[in-house]
Amino acid sequence: CNICKNSKFEIICDKDRYGFEMKTQICENCGYMFTNPSFSDEFYNKLYNSHFRNIYSRDIRNPDENFFKLERYRGLEIINLLSKKKLLDQIHKSLDVGCGSGASADVFSDYFNLVEAIDYDSEYFKLSRNKKNIFFSERSIFDSYFDNRKYDFINYCHVFEHLKKPLKELKRIKEILSNKGYLYIEVPGIYSVDKWYDGNFFHSLHIAHTQHFTLNTLKNMMLQNGFKLIYGDEMIRSIWTHGSNENNFSIKNEYIIIKKKLKYNDK
Repeated sequence: CNICKNSKFEIICDKDRYGFEMKTQICENCGYMFTNPSFSDEFYNKLYNSHFRNIYSRDIRNPDENFFKLERYRGLEIINLLSKKKLLDQIHKSLDVGCGSGASADVFSDYFNLVEAIDYDSEYFKLSRNKKNIFFSERSIFDSYFDNRKYDFINYCHVFEHLKKPLKELKRIKEILSNKGYLYIEVPGIYSVDKWYDGNFFHSLHIAHTQHFTLNTLKNMMLQNGFKLIYGDEMIRSIWTHGSNENNFSIKNEYIIIKKKLKYNDK
């Protein structure tokens, strides 16, 4: 387990919603849920480069005006949350990871001095235009381009649930997040399944989703990897900043609660 290092798991489902063989397991010691065993890096590279938009995003294969509006709305929601928490004025340089169509990044460019937006699929954001303070590129945060760069705000909106190696990603984020910077993570929360996928958690199980969180299981992971929670809810929408690595804190086991929630939504 990436959180508690336990090795006792229960299989939640052995297929995804399309029928692909994929084991989703839950840790019995803390409730962290993830794809186990994971697929190879080669498999995921091929998935995202050649098949992802055709399978997972078949209805939005080519982003249209409605999809742009959806992603702009998400960007505005993030800006509103940062404003409510009085953080907006502290952000000058931002990085939008997994920027999709680029619509949210375009919103950010109205508020921040510099916005960089990255994704694996440049064809998907080709309709978004570089402006004076916004730049799109096809790369990952592990590219050497980012080795000496720092950002006041890093956005992971519906990206973190796709990560194969979240701990490696968090380590890299810490390297490029400025000392007083903020990280935004939004994922479909297990406890708010009624807001996602027609209220059926099992519809969220597809081959691209490798991580599933409650706010508490996400918090367990983040605290252990040197982040501090500024704000979070069960949707999940959350804001983090640099903290200290807390390896000795008590982990709350949500295994039983999560199982009850899944059983209720499976009826």
